[in-house]
Amino acid sequence: MNIRQDWGTLVWATVLLNAASALRPASAEEIIWQQVYDVFQDRFGPSQVAPSNPQQLNKELADDFDVLGTVSRVDVTGVNTFFGAGSAPFYGLYVRFYAFGPDGKPGALLAQYYLPRNDPRLWMDFPDYPMSFHATLEPAFQATGRHFVAVQTRMDVRDGSYWEWDGANKPRPRGESLYFRDLNAPDPSWGHVGRGSSDLALTLWGTRQPQPPTIYTLSSATLPRSGRVKINGVRFGDQQGPGYVIIDGRPAPVTRWSDWQITAYVPEASTLGQVPVQVVNDLGPSNESPLTVTLRPPPQGHLKWRFMADSSYILHRPVIGSDGTIYTVDTEGVLYALAPNGGLRWLLKFDALGYYGPPTIGADDVVYVPGLVYTITAVNPDGTVRWRFTENPSGQGVMAGPTVGPDGNIYVVTDLGGLGAFALSPQGQVLWNLPGYAFYGTIGRELVFAPQGQFYFQDHPGAGSVPSMLHAIGLDGKMRWQYNMHLGGIGPAVSPDGTAYVSWSSASTSSHLEAINPDGTLRWALFRNTLGYMSGPDVGPDGIIYVVGNFN
Repeated sequence: MNIRQDWGTLVWATVLLNAASALRPASAEEIIWQQVYDVFQDRFGPSQVAPSNPQQLNKELADDFDVLGTVSRVDVTGVNTFFGAGSAPFYGLYVRFYAFGPDGKPGALLAQYYLPRNDPRLWMDFPDYPMSFHATLEPAFQATGRHFVAVQTRMDVRDGSYWEWDGANKPRPRGESLYFRDLNAPDPSWGHVGRGSSDLALTLWGTRQPQPPTIYTLSSATLPRSGRVKINGVRFGDQQGPGYVIIDGRPAPVTRWSDWQITAYVPEASTLGQVPVQVVNDLGPSNESPLTVTLRPPPQGHLKWRFMADSSYILHRPVIGSDGTIYTVDTEGVLYALAPNGGLRWLLKFDALGYYGPPTIGADDVVYVPGLVYTITAVNPDGTVRWRFTENPSGQGVMAGPTVGPDGNIYVVTDLGGLGAFALSPQGQVLWNLPGYAFYGTIGRELVFAPQGQFYFQDHPGAGSVPSMLHAIGLDGKMRWQYNMHLGGIGPAVSPDGTAYVSWSSASTSSHLEAINPDGTLRWALFRNTLGYMSGPDVGPDGIIYVVGNFN
């Protein structure tokens, strides 16, 4: 099996495909199944038989689909990896349909179509080095549910000429991951490719009878309460819309929804033992899939509990409400409310990315979350939205904050073109703004407050020699002072007496920790001649400053 990732060839092929797209034949048929290639996918192959010497090359790729209806046309995209002066002779294309075997692999051959090179039912983008094909099937294939479809070129090998099929949906394939076989191998049986999970890029055209959703598998047969489950199947719908997931007869919180995979959480109130999982949409309810629900693992040493967010990571610290509820935002923009025992109380999806800043919380337990670029959303303790503030879209978005101040107002700093530094009331009204700040790669910073009625933040206008400034702004919106931070810095942190602490490192030789008085004058500076870097500082209630660095 070969998986090629020649990006030069890939980009060149993509340009050729775009140039040829205008030549594709028009069709009034309906798309009944589609798996789309993008530039982040692998290519798989070859799926090819060499007619002059089948013992030299006879390999085949297949992928599954689930349709009740007729398949009258199959479209596939790929790459012809010829490297010589000319291309290998192309003779035609095989399209085969296989039963979905009891082991989840391609089973018995149900139908085979062969379209010669000059057949009017076969369209290809470049006849001399074909990469993408549209194959009209006569008669149409009668699909009765889950099947496999395979496409194999009939093309000789010359100067490394192979036809490779584009991948799709990596790393979350729709149903089964693609299958491959080498008919000249000692064991010619079907097997998965040992390089991650992926589909093959294909489009099926024809007619489809309406069917309710179907669950194939769950990511785990046993999960604790508030555990994350991935539901795999078909016909869930491209968007959630009115759809929902039921676990043990209870609505389950959902973070992701696609036509073939849903991510949900086991309701905290679920009954222990085996319970049914079901998906419901406007086509009706799905089949029920069993899930065994258990208690969450008991505490282990200092670790009381774990909760798995539906994201690669959580970038910022959580906030805690007066009743102990923990609120955190993952990098996909999902706000989670967790009970003190680690159970999921509710979640709320935003049109946001979690690196735009941490949540902040007011005395009334209202949580404020920065949205994607322009918005700040106030969320009630029960997970309902109280209000949403949208900044001028000509700005470049929230770069620091939002942070609730000691007076209960919400303070924010945005990039050039926006409001700048501004304050919102707990009702979402702008109280004042002070424009004119620029940031370079510093989204997600927090604002810190001093007892002198002012807050601190750093801007960073750009890379290189442009200085970064530490700003002190009063809660009334007036600039108090600015302090030159040289080439940038991390922080600030503030002590109980209002002293601001910042760290910064030069490009290659030294790290610095500086203390700035509440009036903007330098109190002291600590210089470390080291090739390492220093973390942002933190200050304990006793005024001791803590930093981390790889001091050599």
